[in-house]
Amino acid sequence: WFMYLFFTNKFQEIKITSNDRFFIMVVVWVLISFMINMRSDLVKFWVYLYVKWFFLYFFITATLANERGVRSVIKQMIVFSLFIGIAAISHRHSPDGIGWAGNELNWGGEIKGDVSLGRVSWIGIFGGPGVFSVLFVTILPFVLNYFFAPYKKFQKFISIFTLGIVLLTLFYSGSRGGFLGALAVTGMFGLIKMKISLMRLVQIGGFVVVLFSLAPTHLTNMNDKNKSAQHRVEVWAAGSDMLEANPIFGVGRGNFLAWTRTIIAHNSAVEMMGEIGFVGFYFWVGMIYVFFKTIFAYVREKPNIEDLSEDEHINLHYVKGLGFALMGYIICSLFVTLEYETFYILLALGSVVSRNLAKPLELNMLDYRNILIIAFTYYVFNKIFVYLYIGA
Repeated sequence: WFMYLFFTNKFQEIKITSNDRFFIMVVVWVLISFMINMRSDLVKFWVYLYVKWFFLYFFITATLANERGVRSVIKQMIVFSLFIGIAAISHRHSPDGIGWAGNELNWGGEIKGDVSLGRVSWIGIFGGPGVFSVLFVTILPFVLNYFFAPYKKFQKFISIFTLGIVLLTLFYSGSRGGFLGALAVTGMFGLIKMKISLMRLVQIGGFVVVLFSLAPTHLTNMNDKNKSAQHRVEVWAAGSDMLEANPIFGVGRGNFLAWTRTIIAHNSAVEMMGEIGFVGFYFWVGMIYVFFKTIFAYVREKPNIEDLSEDEHINLHYVKGLGFALMGYIICSLFVTLEYETFYILLALGSVVSRNLAKPLELNMLDYRNILIIAFTYYVFNKIFVYLYIGA
C-alpha cells in the first residue's frame, strides 16, 4: 500500500484539513501522555495502535480522491459485515456452539426457560458482542438508503435481505449499545428522510418508549445478574477521578484498568477523558465535531436534489449515511470502548469528503468554543449521572 502511494506521488497530493489537524493532535497528545506517565507493556501497545491508526488514516485519505472512493470503501464494509453477520447467525444456531472461526458464544443473551442462549461476536477487534454489534449499526444507514431513489427496484429488493441479516445479527449480539445505536440511527434517518413535524416527533417518541419496553429483557435490563451496568457506572466515576488527578495529561492511554483494578471504562469518551486528560479529550471531541461539521457543509452545498445528477445524488446518500454511521458509532461508544480501526476509517472517510467540498471547511472561534463547551459539558454530565446513580 505504502509503495503504491509513494510511487504514484499520492502523498504529495494530500491537503491537510481541519479534520486531519485534530486527528494529528490526538495522536501527538497520546504520545506526550505516554512519555509523562508510566510505560507498562499495555501502554506501549496502545501507543503502537495509535501509530498504526495514524498510518491507516492517512493511507486512506491519500488513496481516495473523491466521493466515489468513499462509496467503494463503504461497499466493502457492507460486504464484510454481511459475511460475518451470516457467520454469526450460523454460530447462534450451531449445535456445538462453535462459530466458523472457532469462537465460542459469549455469556448472556436471549433467555429460554432458565438458560441463556449466549451472544454472538466474531474474532480479533470484533471479539466481543459490543464491538461486534457496532459494525452493523455503522452499515445500517447505508442499507436503509438503498430503499429510496435513485436506487433501482432490484437493489431495493436485495436490501430487504440485507436489512434482515443486519437486524437479526444485532438481536443475537444482545448488546444494549448496539440496540440503542440502531434505534437512534433508524429514528433519526426516518425523521430527516420523512421531514417529520414536531407533533409527529412526539408521537414517534411515545412509540419508541413502547418499543423499548417490549424489547427482550437482555437488551433493556439494567440489573442483570452480572451487574454489568452497575460496574460500568462505577468505573465511569473512576474516569472523572483520573481527570481530576491529572487534568492536563491524564493517567496515560492504557492505564484505566491499572487505576480501577476491575474493568475498563466501557465508554470511549470517559476512557479518553481519564487517560489523556482534558486537553487530549478536547482534541478528541474536536475530531468528531469537525467530522459532523464536514457532513453538514457537504449537504448544505447541495440544497436542491432535483438539480443533481444520479451520480451526485448517490454521493449525497453516502455522505449523509456516513454522518448517521458515526452518530450510531458514538451512541454505541457510551456502552463499550470503541477506539478501534472502524472509528478511524469513518473519520478518514470524513476527511476525504472535506477535501471535496466546493468551499474548504474553515473553523472560527465559535467552533473552538463549541468544542470546549461540549467537552466540559460531557465531564459535568458524567459527574452528575454517576452521583445520581451511585451517590457521592
